[in-house]
Amino acid sequence: MKIVRLSGEDKEKLSECARLLLEYFAHAWNTWEEAEAEMPCLLEAGPVLAAVEEEQVLGFVGARPTYGPYGWELHPLVVKTGARKQGIGSLLVKEIEKEALEQGAVVLYLGTDDEDGATSLSRGDLFIDTFQKIENIRNEKNHPYEFYQKNGYRIVGVLPDVNGYGKPDIYMAKRLREKGGE
Repeated sequence: MKIVRLSGEDKEKLSECARLLLEYFAHAWNTWEEAEAEMPCLLEAGPVLAAVEEEQVLGFVGARPTYGPYGWELHPLVVKTGARKQGIGSLLVKEIEKEALEQGAVVLYLGTDDEDGATSLSRGDLFIDTFQKIENIRNEKNHPYEFYQKNGYRIVGVLPDVNGYGKPDIYMAKRLREKGGE
């Protein structure tokens, strides 16, 4: 397996990535046309890296600067179900962190929705005792926040009810370099 940086010339790989978006993020991209149209947008916004084996895309990750050159958003990250738990997601995250760091990033952040009650944050009112609930978060249905924690990301906040009542977005971030570090 190898990690490759995608460009507009990689039509077949970009189509495979669009299929992954449609399959795993159907709530965001409802049709093939929407998922396919998203790929050039991702490429324009920042680097897109794919894990490829025998010319088949196993997963991909994108990132883009959103707060000047310093704060970058990691979005999206997807790995095929049959290729999960093999370190591919972690490798993609590590490589996109390098890309962002080389381009001046200090922080990489992401939002990871809890739309199906996968964490304890989906129960109760997150406007009450917010920080206590974050501190005591429990993973109840294999939510990906623990994957990001294993890769050095920390929960830095939540947006309650942004996906409907009791369906928060969990914000996570990782500092890529220390103050004064190059």
